[in-house]
Formats: sequence, structure tokens, C-alpha cells
Amino acid sequence: MFSEAQSIAISAKFPREIYAEICKEHADQLLNVKKDPDLALEQYLETIGYLNPSYVIQRYIEVQ
Repeated sequence: MFSEAQSIAISAKFPREIYAEICKEHADQLLNVKKDPDLALEQYLETIGYLNPSYVIQRYIEVQ
């Protein structure tokens, strides 16, 4: 449902912060539940400028 939420956020012209939050939640789910760090990184890249980089670094340290 994350892809659909992202599409809706874009088409409805939600603020970029909202879109970034959806991407962050999607990335967290990919990292924790699906154990797919590569796809998670793609989602985290969408949050550049909105999410503190240290958050992403910490998430990947926890995975190791």
C-alpha cells in the first residue's frame, strides 16, 4: 500500500514532507520486515533534505 500512498501524495500535491514521511515508513518496513536493504535505500533516498542522515545510518547499523 506504500506505493499507492506515494502515488496519491504526488497526484494530490501533498507537501513534500508528507511524501518523505511515507517513503521513510516504507523504507523502515522494507528494512525491518522484508529484510531488503537495497530497496529500503531507494526509499530513503527520496527523503533527502527531510530526514536526518544520522537516522538512516543508525537504521543500517542496527540491521548489521
